[in-house]
Amino acid sequence: LYQLSSKNYTPRKICLPLGPNKCSSNIAIDQMLLMHTGSIIFDGTESEIWIMDSTGRFTTLKNPINKSFGKTYVYTVDGYGNVWFCNANNEIFCLNPLTLTFTYAQKCPFEIMGIYYTPKFGLTVKDKLEMFAFKPQTNQFIPFNNKLFTDVNTQTKELENGVWQTRNRKELYYFNESQVTDFSYIFDKIQESGLIRITETRIKDQLWIGTNYGLIKADVSNHLYPHFSVEKGLARRELSNSVRGMVEAENRDLYFGSYKGLFKIPYPYQNNNAVQVLFDTIDDYIPYCINADKDWLWIGIEGGGLSKYNIKTKEQKRFKVSTYPINNRFIISMYKSPAKPQILLGTYEGVILFNTKNETFTRIPLTYHSINFNDAKIFQITLIKDVFWICTSKGIIKCSSDFKVVDWIDLKQRQVTCLYYDTLTNMAWAGTLGDGIFCITPDKKYINYSFKDGLPDDNIASIAPMDNKLYIGTYYGLSVFNPETKMFSNIHTQLGISHNEFNHSASFISSSGDLFIGGINGYNQIKKHNSIFADNNKLKTPFIASIYLLNGEEETTIYNSKLLPDIFIPNNNKVIEFEFGMADYHQPERCVYAYKLDGMDNDWVYLGNRNSFRITGLKAGTYKLLLKSAGSTGNWSEMPQPITISVDQKMYLKWWFILLEVLAVIIAGVSFYFVKLNQVKRMFNLRLQISSDLHDEVGSILTAVGMQAEVLQHAKNTNNNTQLQQIAETSRQAVSNMRDVVWSIDGRNDKVVNLVDRMSDYLLMMFENTDVQVEFNPEITNQENILDLITRQNTYLIFKESINNIVKHSQVKNIKIVLNITPKMLFMEISSDGLAYGEAKPGMGINNIKMRALKMKAELIIDAANHYKTTLKKVF
Repeated sequence: LYQLSSKNYTPRKICLPLGPNKCSSNIAIDQMLLMHTGSIIFDGTESEIWIMDSTGRFTTLKNPINKSFGKTYVYTVDGYGNVWFCNANNEIFCLNPLTLTFTYAQKCPFEIMGIYYTPKFGLTVKDKLEMFAFKPQTNQFIPFNNKLFTDVNTQTKELENGVWQTRNRKELYYFNESQVTDFSYIFDKIQESGLIRITETRIKDQLWIGTNYGLIKADVSNHLYPHFSVEKGLARRELSNSVRGMVEAENRDLYFGSYKGLFKIPYPYQNNNAVQVLFDTIDDYIPYCINADKDWLWIGIEGGGLSKYNIKTKEQKRFKVSTYPINNRFIISMYKSPAKPQILLGTYEGVILFNTKNETFTRIPLTYHSINFNDAKIFQITLIKDVFWICTSKGIIKCSSDFKVVDWIDLKQRQVTCLYYDTLTNMAWAGTLGDGIFCITPDKKYINYSFKDGLPDDNIASIAPMDNKLYIGTYYGLSVFNPETKMFSNIHTQLGISHNEFNHSASFISSSGDLFIGGINGYNQIKKHNSIFADNNKLKTPFIASIYLLNGEEETTIYNSKLLPDIFIPNNNKVIEFEFGMADYHQPERCVYAYKLDGMDNDWVYLGNRNSFRITGLKAGTYKLLLKSAGSTGNWSEMPQPITISVDQKMYLKWWFILLEVLAVIIAGVSFYFVKLNQVKRMFNLRLQISSDLHDEVGSILTAVGMQAEVLQHAKNTNNNTQLQQIAETSRQAVSNMRDVVWSIDGRNDKVVNLVDRMSDYLLMMFENTDVQVEFNPEITNQENILDLITRQNTYLIFKESINNIVKHSQVKNIKIVLNITPKMLFMEISSDGLAYGEAKPGMGINNIKMRALKMKAELIIDAANHYKTTLKKVF
């Protein structure tokens, strides 16, 4: 059991009284009824019936005759408010809804399929074939001698003395004492039969109908306009009801052709009083177009050529096939000249001129420049100001009175089926197959109106003027166009016409000014000054139902039928889906939609009947969503308030993020500049250091060499060998110092192992042929580690200077060197047992050692009291 909200049409499941946790059950509830007390009675299990009051409380009823009710058939209420129903056990029950007691419970003598109550016929029951009047006081079942009660599926009461009936599970009729109205069009869109039940009464002129394929809400507020068809009464519509041309005789009787022959509607016209006229056609070809000439009817037959019929004497004549100038005898249009004895016949292959006096046929050649119209269909021939306007399958051609083609209006190469010329405005209105209607202005400008502008269909069958409006028959509905407001009002079967598909050549204005317009189910009479076709000012507007964000398999609802004029969409969206609708329940399949996203779309995007669309990759920005729709009337209306959609910008494209990026680039650029500047400074300092080192280490030695050479030059009694030996020694020292400087700046010696090897080589060179004992204990964590240039250079030179000072200024026997290098610290300690030759002088190189320790940012301790013990410590 479900409860359906009448506001948003969402169902809510009601738990049945089957015990706890029994909401999901397999019980089928087929019948129910709202009683006058406000409670609902419905069939539950086969052993009981349930009644649910307005508070949701359940009451169980047991069968007073048998142990089980069995399957229940049809609940109905009589004129006293009592509830009647029957079941599969052929039992009939009457329930008092106030006391919930049974006042009648009897077995039926035959198989019973339903029980009904109508004010006109009282209680009726039915078996599989017929209906019976039921008299519970005497338990009598009296058969009806009325065909209205044959093959009825269900029957229910209606207002006054009317009755609703369903037949053959797909036909719905309403009848009272005066008329029968066929509402079976409601099921036109249901592919299979399956009508189950209709509601007991109308609800605001709308009927709820339950079927095997869902729930239908149908508008039944309007009755049919006078309707004239081949079949009468409750017969189902078939193709044979299709009609074509119509004409009015002098006595105002109407004649029309159909797929079942020629019919007459006697004056005064009454609903469905068409009478068949015995008329001979060839192989049952249909009378397609008709023209009246006093007592004679000229009849063009689709496939049967031309015939004439005397409406008084019943005389008829069919002209022989051999007299036609062409083999094609499909006459689909006709123009009878009032002043000349001639008729123009439009066929599937050009125009034929028929002389009514000598009864001869002549083919009229129709060519315009190099275009041949002799193989074109001729849908309509109209004389306008001594010029023939001929509607063909290749457009419109204009012919002079002597049948020379003087102009051609191609209208997009469409088939032009009908034409109306307004002599007051000198504008022509042409209907096409596939492109709607065209307004042809006096200056030969074409204005096109199509489905997008409000037409129910772009295939036009007929155009007729009435009440300053154009009545346009299409392949799906009748449209009324107001040339002043440029608005369409569309009418379908739910508003009272007998069908939605209209036929070519089936439109006629009677002498009283009424419009007779025909199609696949007979003619409808639209009386002059009919108010039902006034412009509809109360248009239903569309609404947005929901908006989703789709990212892969994840779906997020950001809008759900709430009036939110502004929607914010995050920047990570991939697909946005919009769903919408409009509150038009007459024929919802006729609701069409169009949208425009201002900021992206320059024009409306038409969706047809599809009520959703998706947008992929919507760029950041602000958009306005506009929505318009046309319901069953065909009038377009826009959503009252557009929705503003703001799509968030991606983070890396937001202004503050771009500003941060610019600042970061500026900072990086400035940092790079200062890094390069520092590199230049370091390179300058390095060059300065190298020049200083070369100047200090090598320059002083070379100066000494020069001085010694000069002394040697001026000395006369000096031992030259000794002097030369000193010069050689000094030169070797200069070369050694230069090698040390070059080694210290060579990038290939950056590893710790290179420093250790260099220090070892120096110790070996200094003490290889001496008695001095050297203990060198390097402790290295990773010999492949890299030392920076400043640290490596100054560590080595401090080491070398310290060894030189020990050797030159003390009597040393033992030297101990400790070297520890880790990734975090460098530690070097140089000590000896040597005694100084005398008091140390300020120029012994101690200042150089201190200067180098300062450059490498290391801690230096020189213990003069302890044989000038030198300790160097640098933390990385």
